[in-house]
Amino acid sequence: MRSRSPSQIALHLDPQTLRILVAIEDYSSFSAAAAAVNLVPSAVSRRIHELESAVGLELVKRSSR
Repeated sequence: MRSRSPSQIALHLDPQTLRILVAIEDYSSFSAAAAAVNLVPSAVSRRIHELESAVGLELVKRSSR
């Protein structure tokens, strides 16, 4: 992944994305986090993927369980 400027990162780091990150940490599950923030799991996954692409780091460790 390629690192981007702080202004590009800020475009992806909005309050909703922060709520999603906190929910993922709290529930340890994309599905449970999605339910907690009233989104579908694919939207949560897409938001996190976009943020990870913007910062150039893996922020959430994914597993099949």
